[in-house]
Amino acid sequence: MKFILALYLLFSSLTTAAQDVADLAKQAVDFFLNQEYEKAIPAAEKAATGIRELMGESNDFYIGLVIIQATSHENLFQYLKAEQLYIQAGELIKKTTGENSITFTAFLHNLASLYYKTGQYQKAENFFLRAIEITKSIAGENDSTYASTLNSLAVLYESMGQYEKAEPMFLQAIGIRKKIFGENHPNYATVLNNLAIYYKDIGQYEKAEPLFLRSLQIRKKAVGENHPDYAASLNNLASSYEDLGQYEKAESLYVLSGDIRKRLKGPNHPDYAASLNNLAGLYTVRGQYEKAEPLMIRAMEIWKTVLGEDHPDYALALNNLGAFYRKSQTQYTKAEAYYIKAIQLRKKLLGENHPLSADSQTDLALLYLQMKQYEKAEPLLVSGSTIFLQNMISTFTILSEKEKGNYLKTNLSTLDINTSFLYNDPNSSDSVIRNSLNLLLGFKSLALADTRNMLESVRNNKDTTIKRILNDWLIQKNLLASQYSLPVDKRIPGIKKIEEETEVMEKELTRRSAAFRNQQSALRISMKDIQKELEEDEAAVEFVRFKLYSKGLTDSVLYAAYVFGRNDKAPHFVPLCEEKQLARFFTKTGKAIGNIKSIYDGDPVNKSTGTTIGDSLYVLVFKPLLPFLKGVRKISYSPAGLLYR
Repeated sequence: MKFILALYLLFSSLTTAAQDVADLAKQAVDFFLNQEYEKAIPAAEKAATGIRELMGESNDFYIGLVIIQATSHENLFQYLKAEQLYIQAGELIKKTTGENSITFTAFLHNLASLYYKTGQYQKAENFFLRAIEITKSIAGENDSTYASTLNSLAVLYESMGQYEKAEPMFLQAIGIRKKIFGENHPNYATVLNNLAIYYKDIGQYEKAEPLFLRSLQIRKKAVGENHPDYAASLNNLASSYEDLGQYEKAESLYVLSGDIRKRLKGPNHPDYAASLNNLAGLYTVRGQYEKAEPLMIRAMEIWKTVLGEDHPDYALALNNLGAFYRKSQTQYTKAEAYYIKAIQLRKKLLGENHPLSADSQTDLALLYLQMKQYEKAEPLLVSGSTIFLQNMISTFTILSEKEKGNYLKTNLSTLDINTSFLYNDPNSSDSVIRNSLNLLLGFKSLALADTRNMLESVRNNKDTTIKRILNDWLIQKNLLASQYSLPVDKRIPGIKKIEEETEVMEKELTRRSAAFRNQQSALRISMKDIQKELEEDEAAVEFVRFKLYSKGLTDSVLYAAYVFGRNDKAPHFVPLCEEKQLARFFTKTGKAIGNIKSIYDGDPVNKSTGTTIGDSLYVLVFKPLLPFLKGVRKISYSPAGLLYR
């Protein structure tokens, strides 16, 4: 931005003979600074043509106009064109100032940021590191440009799950900016805010809150309360309070942030719509439906008018309204219509295998579950959970160990929903029962997957070819994961080719490395894989612990089991008991209480009445399975929850 402003002054110094070109160039800068990127691009192109005719290409005027074009294309999600222009600018900077210059490091930073946005993390890291190295050699470590690049690289490492690298870089950037600008400068507040977001994302709210508050205070004093950065800080702090369940604090901050955005950008701006949507989401969580509905509708109208109907934010608004009408349990017909439209739009914009497409299908299945229209829900559940499992397996290898735990915990509701469907519908089809079991096996497999040791094993392999293929495979997996999160029309060209190349690498790694082969197989265990290991007189029992979903997730924790033999087409789903029924047989330390007979006795009988007392583990857990175990000599079972005790 400093370079663009300096460019504005340079244009003012052009000779009278070049005044027309100078005016056009300044107009391009004005369009750019006002975020009118569609107008900035043609103005900058025309001005650049004039500059080239007057002075050639190797000058700051021409380079600056190329950068304006590149950044404008980037902000319009036209990433390929932006990349080409950034590279063109970089080659010209090499000729004019050389590679050992702050101007060249700015180019490296811009290109690295572009690669970060498009998920090309390895390229982004390389350019950020190169920028840091050059800046350090020219200006040393106590330099604002050095701190900016550190901050950007830290954000990249956070996205890559390399938390051990991200945090110290954030802290170093904070130290430098504190020394250069002091503790009351907006630049210092920006890094504090980024570190706070980092702590919030990894669940360390006690560290995040004071940083959000400090950043907010600095911005309030430095730029005032009527500023987009101040509104952003309010929104971030509100989101943190919402995660902590401090809803009243979150509400007041969401309202204040929205008021500022409305005042600064107008009542029809997408940022204001985002504030309305955040507040509506909070009201929905609190059950304040009469407050939430008009806000959601208004947000949808803004996104529809400003962004158009073919936009992911509009699809989000449709899905949110569907969820609202489902959760408020009032207008199921409206909920169904919004969900169907959201599914169609997300498939069109994001692709059929996108996680959000799966989410919308699962949401509609929940609506049908509440309406007891089980036949309509089944295909949606199967499709949604199949896509979810494919994405989970695809991305799991590139996550850090901490991210894996958070990922499984965050997405456990998918398992709860699928299991609850079987509990609510005793007549579930074979396909939906089999699908639910495979989802459970997927969760258990991923929880046990030892990715870190696999990666270390392959990296310690003496075969350099295997190491190279693994590194390339991880880069491609990161790229694909990031690209899949973008709308289809915003993805880089050649995704299909990248997918094919990644598949070839995976097959080669599977062929060359036993550690890789075994780990990848462990991620894909299904019912059929278990059946192959069973003899004719053997059975498998997969226990599952789940929260019951009725008209929403409840506090009831239930246990059930899947029972199947070698030749079964689908498992038998057997509901068992509530967790509180099991819990009374154990102390808090996990030890059994009472005597062994009272716990394991089969069908205890009241001696005075002769009636059965259903209060043993046998009655709760094993007796319901017996009808499905006739002729079985050996049982292989996998426990869940308290049954591990």
